[in-house]
Parts: sequence; C-alpha cells; structure tokens
Amino acid sequence: MIQLNTLFTDNMTLQCEKPVKIWGEAKEAEQITVSLNGKVLLEKWVEKGEFSLLLPAQEAMENATLCIGNVTLRNVDFGEVWIAGGQSNMEFELYKEAHFEEVMKWKEDEHIRFYNVGRYAFYGEKEEFQDNYPFWDRWMGFLKGDRKEFSAVGLYFAYQLRKILKKPVAIVGCNWGGTTASTWVPEEMLTGNLNIFFKDRDQNFQGKLLDRGMYRFYNFPELKEDAEWYRSCYKSYPGRLFGTMVKRIAGYTAKGILWYQGESDAPRADYYEELFRCVIKSWREAWKEELPFLFAQLPPFDYWMNSSGMNFPIIREAQRRVEKETSNCHMISLSDAGEATDIHPREKRVVGDRMAQTVLKFWYGKDLFCEYPMAYSAQIGEGQVRISFQNGEGLYVIPGQKLHAMELWIDGNRSCVDSFRVENTSLILYHTSIHETSNVWIRFAETPYYQVNLYNKAGIPAIPFTLQAEKETQR
Repeated sequence: MIQLNTLFTDNMTLQCEKPVKIWGEAKEAEQITVSLNGKVLLEKWVEKGEFSLLLPAQEAMENATLCIGNVTLRNVDFGEVWIAGGQSNMEFELYKEAHFEEVMKWKEDEHIRFYNVGRYAFYGEKEEFQDNYPFWDRWMGFLKGDRKEFSAVGLYFAYQLRKILKKPVAIVGCNWGGTTASTWVPEEMLTGNLNIFFKDRDQNFQGKLLDRGMYRFYNFPELKEDAEWYRSCYKSYPGRLFGTMVKRIAGYTAKGILWYQGESDAPRADYYEELFRCVIKSWREAWKEELPFLFAQLPPFDYWMNSSGMNFPIIREAQRRVEKETSNCHMISLSDAGEATDIHPREKRVVGDRMAQTVLKFWYGKDLFCEYPMAYSAQIGEGQVRISFQNGEGLYVIPGQKLHAMELWIDGNRSCVDSFRVENTSLILYHTSIHETSNVWIRFAETPYYQVNLYNKAGIPAIPFTLQAEKETQR
C-alpha cells in the first residue's frame, strides 16, 4: 500500500513534455505499477518509507486516469504548470479585483486549475487546522464556486496561456501577504550581510517566540488572541515559510516560477538585491532545476496605512540589476499600474497579461514583442538631450499629454522639460539651458509614485532610470 503526497489527487494538473516527479510513502516494500489510461508507463520497486518516482514525459492531455500502485487518480490533466510566489499582490484574490464581476461571467473551464498552498506559519499548524480553510491544499477548477479564490494575477496569466497554447494550465500558489523575502529562503542562506534579518527578528519579537508546540494555544480560547499574534510574527520569521510552505511543494514538476514581492522589504531596501538573488537561487535548488523565473517590478506607490513607498526606487533598481545579471530570468514593467495611496492596486489584469506575454515569447517561442523600453544612453546637443531606448520600437507618449515623471538636472539645478519629440527609438528633450558644456542628468520615474505615459508599440511602459548625458564627442 502506498500513500501519495497530498498534492497528488483527482483533478490535478501535471506538467507536460517533462518527466514528472511523484512522491509519497510506502507502508511496506513492494513492486508498484504505474499506468496512464490503461497503458503501463513503468514498474518500480519501492522500499518501506518515503519514495519517489519519475513519470516519463507526456504530451498535453485532459481528463486522464493515472494509476500508481493501489492509488487511482481521475480527471488528471497534463499541461503547463507555473508556481506563483510572493506576497499580497500575488495572493490578491479575484473577488477583490477590478474586473471581478466581468470574470465571473466567463465560461467555466475545468482545465484552468489552481492549487493554493496552505499558509501555515509554524510547524504543527496544518495538522491543527487542516479543515478550516476550504480553499487551501486542494485542486480547484475555473468554476463558478472556486474562481473567486484564485490569485487574480495567476488567473489572468493562466487564462492567456490557455487561450494561446490550447493546453491545460495550472497555477500552484505559494504566497502570503505582508512577507519579506527573508522568510522565503532557507535560514542557512541568511549569512553575512543578510544576518541583519535575524537581528530584526530578535528585536521585533523580543524573545517571545516559541518554536514548537505553540499551536496548542489554539486549544485554549482565552489565549486565542496571543496565538494570532504568534501566527503573524511567525510568517515574518526568517526562513520560516521556506520550511512550512515551499518545502511542501518543492519538486512538483513545473515550467517555471512567477514572483510578485518586495513591498515588505522597503524598510531594508539596501539588502533586497542580495536577498532576492537568494530567493531565486534557493527555489531553483529546491526544484533541482534552473527554472524560468519571471517577476514584476514594483509599481508606483506613495503611502498606505503604515506602509511607505519611500524606498521603492531602491528596490526597483535592485530588481532591474537582478534581472540583468541572472540567467533565465525576466522582469515585467508595471510603471503604469500603481496607485498612490493603495499598496494593492485592484487592476491585476495588466499584470497577468504582461506575465503571459513574456513567458509566451521567452519560454514558449511565440513571435511577440513584449519587452519594456529601457533607456541605455543620453547625448547632449545644443538645447537638447537625446535619450536612446532598447526595445523602443514605436516609442510614443500618450497623445495630448505632457511627458510625465521626467526630471532634468542641468548643472545641479532641477528643471522641467520645455518640450519633447520622439524620433524612432529615441526621446529628445529640449531645454534652453542645455549647452554642449552642461552637466546634465536625467531622472525618470525615480520617485515612490509616478505616472508613466511613455510606451513602445507593444503598449509596455518604460521603466525607471537615471542617466548622465554624454557629450557628442564621447559617443
């Protein structure tokens, strides 16, 4: 007799066109047979205890029957599986999203599926409360009763892939609002500079945390308030959610990882670049594969409740450098998708759609133009400065509007742009104070909140940048 990991149930989706890892526990040593729709795929001898096996790669299919030893799994799809990690803007459920009422009218599709990894903050909590969260730790389809609990970003992403690829698509959500990236990496990786997160923990928690058995607080109603406090603390405990959430799904065969996070790291923004590299490295190591990694640059934001966007420019620049220096990794621009006084923009369709476009191009080979415009050089001319953009094809400013989010610094003085003109993949800024001997810096969208209206022909907004203009003779 074998018992499979709780990920492997009826109505699940497995990754197509890759060998698929299946794991569980054998009650005794035995020979097990694995068959798909009645056809034997493999036979394997398993010892008593934990076991794993590798299914041969399969083409995309729907509603298959998969038999593994004594276990029969029905309505199994093989399609595209993506892991959706991060914090609240990835967790953000469809019922909160701007287009919720419209999406609820969309046709049901049981082959768009979602699995929410239970958000457990400490060891033992899942066993204590496994029946309290009906939308956790089970496979759901894009059906009327379930779709409202989907990650809005994940849903729009999956919907686009399903439409274009004509395959089943599934999202495995492994995310939790209000979490710093330090809780999504193993504790042992938080060394050197990153040891600061343990110092923060000791200061913030004031020695009140217990490591094991604290879930028993829930057995005593008079202590429930204390237990809720502990739960909120534990989710921010360095390395904790890597242990309680990521490890539970690590190895579930997938195409890649989607990531939307960084807001909670604003207080320690100077550490984010190193920390984010650790996230990517540790998740890839957990899957034993250099999985494609796609993430969202933080959108414009000023303040909300106790949150401030003051350090968001630092995090955005860190994200840009991580993308540039990490293989098999891409970033999407959300320069037009923020809200000044809400850290949770309700418009999530643009996030999911841009993520979908990016993976369709870079990891499914579709002929799409979906990259963001990125300034890479600036040259001074008399009365003007020319900024050149990578991915600037069809560059334009929204008609009838002034150029937003642009600052000129001329010989140390901040100035507004007199006028501008687009020429091919360049943006030319005019100002009467610019001379060929001027010291000119250009800052674009380098504030917590801004409203970008500079796009390329794909409708993708330019990302923030700071450049010093060069003299013509230096080109």
